[in-house]
Amino acid sequence: MSQGVGAPQGPLSYLEIGCGNGLTANIVAAANPDVDVTGVDFNPAHVRQARALAEAAGTRNVRFLERSFQDLAGDDTLPGFDVIALHGVYSWVSAANRGHICEIIRKNLKPGGIVYISYNAYPGWSAGATLQRLLRDGGALGGGSVVQQLQRGLGLAGRLRELNASFFTANPEAGRVLDVLGNLSANYLAHEYLNRDWNAFYFSDIARELGEAKVVFGASANLAQHADLLNFTDDQRKLLASIPDVTVRELVRDTLLNTSFRRDIFVRGAGVPARSVQRELWNAQRFVLLQDPADVPRKITAQVGEVTLNADVYEPVLATLARGPQTLGELMRDEAVSRLAWEQAAEALLFLVILGVVQIALPADGEAERAVRTKAINAAIVARIRAGENIHAFASPVTGSGISVDGLSQLFLAAHWTGEADKVGYVLAQLKEKGQVLRKDGSAVEGDEAARAHLQEALGAFEDKTIRLLQRVGVV
Repeated sequence: MSQGVGAPQGPLSYLEIGCGNGLTANIVAAANPDVDVTGVDFNPAHVRQARALAEAAGTRNVRFLERSFQDLAGDDTLPGFDVIALHGVYSWVSAANRGHICEIIRKNLKPGGIVYISYNAYPGWSAGATLQRLLRDGGALGGGSVVQQLQRGLGLAGRLRELNASFFTANPEAGRVLDVLGNLSANYLAHEYLNRDWNAFYFSDIARELGEAKVVFGASANLAQHADLLNFTDDQRKLLASIPDVTVRELVRDTLLNTSFRRDIFVRGAGVPARSVQRELWNAQRFVLLQDPADVPRKITAQVGEVTLNADVYEPVLATLARGPQTLGELMRDEAVSRLAWEQAAEALLFLVILGVVQIALPADGEAERAVRTKAINAAIVARIRAGENIHAFASPVTGSGISVDGLSQLFLAAHWTGEADKVGYVLAQLKEKGQVLRKDGSAVEGDEAARAHLQEALGAFEDKTIRLLQRVGVV
């Protein structure tokens, strides 16, 4: 909406390609009763888990299919879809499978529909691509487990740096990335670095491939990319404005920002709403505050330097949102906010969304029904957490999406949800059962007494802030 791209309206059909264990698809379905959701994955264990979660929550507007990309591309029985999403897929599949994905989009995306796609991007991955190849190919020498291959690959890359390999001399960022890799989980590294099919793309690569599916670039799904005043200097913005071709302009943006990961929206034949219609959509859009106003930073460090929020604009907007979710139209009827120009209030909201302080919310109508459904799926998620799974998102009837929580908070929420009397004891037992090490300031916490003290402090923060956020968005 901020870029003038029209989105599908009304009851929608949604397809997630490569849905994994179905958490996202299940949350979308539970929190959006008018959306017909289909999740597809090649792994039968993932499909079984996804279906089990839907059954446990009683979610009826979601189905899961076990299909390969090729099978799905050849399926002529699928209905048309308004939204097709693929996250964490495109960079990790073969060229043949990317072709199947484009065929799925070409055959099944409705006119006016949108595609959400994420992928590793150049130029930000320029140095990382060589590290990926060292870890994958160097680690594979001698075989062994994934952990052994990762250790071997990391050891090879580290030895090359010790020997002053020209690659590391010419790419100091690669050395910093290598330092970070040693602290990441084996599961993440295996997916990101050991995958046989691994690719990073320039934006033009993606635009060309998806162009075969009859879709064109609409906007970045990363809202931070829309904040040109924060991302670019005056001269950089003038350069971008002088480039008429969108593909070249996006390449220049990525070069200015050294982009390493893109999240994009592509559209099929969607028109740009008239300005008057855009303003109506903005006025009807609802927003929810995710932090207490006192916790919102007033100074932001951006690409162009430090930016200070204008108190005359942001203080009344934050104070009004603190009373509960509001549409922009409702905000403008507040006495303090009404003193602002409409454009000031709209820009402030967009900026707060970009900062992650505010989130777009669904209309108030239907929230009671959504709350019943999200309560059911959140109960099912809590049951899985208590059974030992790590699930870091819960469904919100306010936003219609998932709300992320950190590892400790998910355990505290499970304890809160089920009325555990000794929440610290419960979390400590869960951590021990899962074999997880409790850390404070990067160092392991040794001994039960120290662990309990640290967890008690964390529980205080959870009950003081996190639980209030979860209440505001309807999770609890």
